[in-house]
Amino acid sequence: MVVLNWNGLEHLKYCIPSLLKTDYPNYHILFVDNASKDGSVEFVRKNYPEMEILANPQNLGWSGGNNTGIIKGIKAKADYIILLNNDILIDPPWIKFAVETCESDKEIGMLGFEVYGAGEKVPVKEFEEARKKFKKLIVKNTKSIRGLALFVKREVFENIGLIDEVYFAYGEENDIEFRAGLAGYRLVEINVPLWHYCEGSWGKRRWKASYLAIRNTMRLAIKNYNLFDIIKIIGFVWFISSFPFKKIDREDVHRRRLRPSWSFINFWLFLYCLIWNIIHLPETLILRNKDLKKVRKTRKKLKLKDYNILK
Repeated sequence: MVVLNWNGLEHLKYCIPSLLKTDYPNYHILFVDNASKDGSVEFVRKNYPEMEILANPQNLGWSGGNNTGIIKGIKAKADYIILLNNDILIDPPWIKFAVETCESDKEIGMLGFEVYGAGEKVPVKEFEEARKKFKKLIVKNTKSIRGLALFVKREVFENIGLIDEVYFAYGEENDIEFRAGLAGYRLVEINVPLWHYCEGSWGKRRWKASYLAIRNTMRLAIKNYNLFDIIKIIGFVWFISSFPFKKIDREDVHRRRLRPSWSFINFWLFLYCLIWNIIHLPETLILRNKDLKKVRKTRKKLKLKDYNILK
């Protein structure tokens, strides 16, 4: 269990006690800190001396920080690696249900949960009520799992590679999940509830968050989709961010990141992100090809037919 933290002391005070209530006989918490300056590491070391700490010397973002934990999980031969934000509350049997689900079908490679507070702030009370109402496990297929609580079979990372660190934050979970799906792994979501604070790390860095969200949405398309879809997605980003008469739900954190200010300012941010992607196009395409080779190798290993990502 990789708990990624960056200056999240206020969240650790409720998150860690919740994680420690996990009702499962065999799990290990690795606290990965991205060079926090708020005393997070000291807090964990003092209050939870039994917890393993990996303190990165600099902020590696969601992608790089999690990769350091994933590497340790692979070396330790963990059956499953769970990537967690530092601002969640769990339902104690969450791992038990996740393991049961994954072991019921060898094709399942990644699993997500029913998250309260994924795109907008939700009172903890709603999560607690959902816990009480939970009666029967329901498993459904999905193409996208929220990276704040991502349950992954170790072999997935071994076969398709680690998280793309160029993203830093936003879009990187979509990228690794897309690759996993291409490689033949099944992505599912179970109705076990989790609670998320929403914008726990980035709420006070609005412009940085918007820059990364816009830039990475374009990069995700360039790296994974065909030309038609790339044009369509870039056009969509322009429309959401810069079209003067477009109105969005300001409670939706994902749309709000794409439209941080009024349209004139947003257009220049959009243009800056587009130019960044054009400049970095060669290295994006090189990495795209490398990832595709791993995908095809994995499909062959899993005895699945190959196909062209561009079709």
